[in-house]
Order: sequence, then C-alpha cells, then structure tokens
Amino acid sequence: MLYASQGLDRSSLWRVSIEGGEPTPLVQGESFDAVPSPSGRMVYYWTFEWEQRPVRIRLARWLVMLSTDFTPLFGFDVPGDATIGMMPLWAPDESGLDYVVTRSGVSNIWRQPLTGGPPVQITHYSAGKIFSFAWSPDGRWLSLASGVNRSDVVVLSRQP
Repeated sequence: MLYASQGLDRSSLWRVSIEGGEPTPLVQGESFDAVPSPSGRMVYYWTFEWEQRPVRIRLARWLVMLSTDFTPLFGFDVPGDATIGMMPLWAPDESGLDYVVTRSGVSNIWRQPLTGGPPVQITHYSAGKIFSFAWSPDGRWLSLASGVNRSDVVVLSRQP
C-alpha cells in the first residue's frame, strides 16, 4: 500500500505491506500523490526539486517510477499551464499522464508522453471548464464533469 504522510517539515511517500509491518519510505525528499498506473507496473508522483540557475529555485516535477523496485524512470517539469488543484491521470494505455489546461476560461485535456517530447492536446473544446475527468479502462470513453463558473458581484454602499 502506498500513502502520503505529512510530517512536521514536509510531506513524503511511504509504503507498507498489505499484511502489515513497518512502513518504509518510498521516496527520499518532499513528495506527494502516489498514483499507480492501470497495470500497476509504474507509479506517478510529484515532488519539488531545487535547481541552481543564477539563483536557487524550486521546480515542481512529475516523476514516474517502476512499482517493482521503485526505480525512477521519467521526470517532467509540471507544465506551467496545468490547472492547479487537479492531479494528472494515467493515459489508459500508460503512454503518458493526462492533465487539464484552462486558457481564457476554456479547459482541454493534454497528454505528456512518457517518451518525452511536447505535450499533445487530447480534447478540443471551445467553451466550458473541466472540473474532473476519467477514462474507461479500455480507453474508448472519456467521462468528464464540465460547465461554467458563474458569479455575481453585488456592491453595497451606505447612504447618509
């Protein structure tokens, strides 16, 4: 079993046998959201890494590792236009990670291939926001919750 634990100074991923026993760290360093691939061969998670450019900056990364020995396989910088608060999901064929991008109030699903290279746009909607999505196990159907966010502004003033 995989789980995230929020410690005093950071969150980290752990594993424990389904039969019980002592938990062991899965990833050294700050890490979040372990999601096994549909076949269970790989695990996606995200983390922060420090990089020295002229100054030290913190980069958000998506990482994929083998689930047999938890060896890191791939790493991608989290796209700057990925919708915050929505985790990526595995492509049904495990070829990449699918995520939502919202531009000018319109959401679409994009796929970051595990082979590297640029992301590929999966949907081509012209209106509405995607709030959640899921693929059928065979990848033939995409289910999503979409709509619009509506809000009203009310101005109150005090008359003498």
